[in-house]
Amino acid sequence: MRLGLRTGLLLTAAGALSGCLEPNPNLGESEGTAEAGSTASTDPTVGPTSGPTTTPTTGPTTGPTTDGPTTVDPDTTEGDTETTDPSDTDETTGPASCGGGNICVAEAPAGWDGPVVWAETATTDEPPPCPDTYPELAFSASDDLQAAPAECDCECGTATGASCASISLEYHATDAACLTPNEEFTMTGTCSTAPSGANGHYWEVADPGVTGGSCVPAGTTDLPTASWNSASTVCGGVQPVTGVCEGRDTCIPGPPEGFEARTCVWQPGDLQCPDGAFEDRFVRHAGFTDTRNCQTCTCGNPEGECDGTVTMFNSCSSSPIGAVTIGGSCVSISPGVEGARYSTLSVNNVSCEASVGTAIGEAEPDDPYTLCCLTVE
Repeated sequence: MRLGLRTGLLLTAAGALSGCLEPNPNLGESEGTAEAGSTASTDPTVGPTSGPTTTPTTGPTTGPTTDGPTTVDPDTTEGDTETTDPSDTDETTGPASCGGGNICVAEAPAGWDGPVVWAETATTDEPPPCPDTYPELAFSASDDLQAAPAECDCECGTATGASCASISLEYHATDAACLTPNEEFTMTGTCSTAPSGANGHYWEVADPGVTGGSCVPAGTTDLPTASWNSASTVCGGVQPVTGVCEGRDTCIPGPPEGFEARTCVWQPGDLQCPDGAFEDRFVRHAGFTDTRNCQTCTCGNPEGECDGTVTMFNSCSSSPIGAVTIGGSCVSISPGVEGARYSTLSVNNVSCEASVGTAIGEAEPDDPYTLCCLTVE
């Protein structure tokens, strides 16, 4: 009888306590809300020691634990604790928390250094210093190289050494327009014998152009400044902190403000990421190789005009009976031409065609570093 009375009193007291307890306002949503029967740790670096229960409670709550008050959902004080379906839980991305803004991170794989944090800034901005929690500069590098092609120009100097090419005298018997010659005669500096059909009287000397000589090429190359769009500051030297992580993970401070929300490992070279959690790959470079240039500037053969006059004779020993201007029009000279010779020749408007200024080569990133990071969404 006395035992039954004591049991009834205990049940009454437990019910009263469960109705008076309120949710703990110090627990945020990120650390979870404990269901009936769970306890909250007083260590700020450690999260709740147990999550929501998945089975109904088997008896009344006996009161607060020595670690702090038990948080009870007012909607479950009658023993119908709601179970949680894992399929209804949002997928967790990024490293697990181990309290106080710290995260659980696997150790760096063999051959890799880290964990490190990484800040990406515009090259026009001052890069951040390494924070106290990651005090050692692992490396500095850059990304997004901008390097326009070389600007090229090619010009040729004044032609020298050019002279008139061979002079050809055209004889037209009756063709007053001098369209198709009956005969052509290559002239020399002395008096040349006239054509046998000297009874004709239409003559023309086409401009032969110039031969020989050369021009001095003058090429210019202008390289636009090569620059990076962003700078990477990678900091390491982190030390473990107090916290509970699963498996072999270590609790370390999370990335500080001003740094990417990623924890990474790194290694010099352009490499593939190792197997495991560090799978997001980024490559940054500490320098670049610049092979930008211009093709060699060259000049073509001189081209120009030949100026002069061809004088016509009845015979080379007689007085002239007419003249034909080199490159001029068709001239009618009375029959009886038996000789011809040209006077002093000169060249005009002589120049060389310059090659097209063509850019070659490019600036390519060099001295790579590979960052392999935890996935963060």
